[in-house]
Amino acid sequence: MEVKAAEILWTRSVENCGMRYMNVLSVGDSKTHQHLLDVYGDNMKISKEECLNNVANRFGTGLRNKVKECRSKGVIVGGRKDGVFRLHFSFFSLKSTFTT
Repeated sequence: MEVKAAEILWTRSVENCGMRYMNVLSVGDSKTHQHLLDVYGDNMKISKEECLNNVANRFGTGLRNKVKECRSKGVIVGGRKDGVFRLHFSFFSLKSTFTT
């Protein structure tokens, strides 16, 4: 559905306005980006931008998984051995929202 909707919008921009999009904002799905490369042809380069919320979410998930893995092996993660500062799961659950 998203692929078809993007194709309609991008094709209509050329037909109605005589302009072309050069960037696509996506959430990690490369099917839409790959399809849009075919809409304008091979001579047009389209860059793909990632949504910051999704990048932060994947980054946080990766860190949480790594902390779990290290803890199961008995490795101290983040900070000094005396326990003054250690990474906790609440640290990773902080999410920032970006609005336009």
